[in-house]
Amino acid sequence: MYVPAHFAADDESVRDLLTNHGAADLVTATPEGLLATFLPFVYEPETGEHGALLGHLAR
Repeated sequence: MYVPAHFAADDESVRDLLTNHGAADLVTATPEGLLATFLPFVYEPETGEHGALLGHLAR
């Protein structure tokens, strides 16, 4: 995806955001439209090439 230079984020800034924020909105498309779900997460920077986000959704 094209990202203009003035919107680009460096890797350190992204890691800092993921480490210190701890939550995000998970957006899913449903037949009725978009659904946003608040999702707490933990960032594990040592997992995989770019780290991993671990979250939990109730049924």
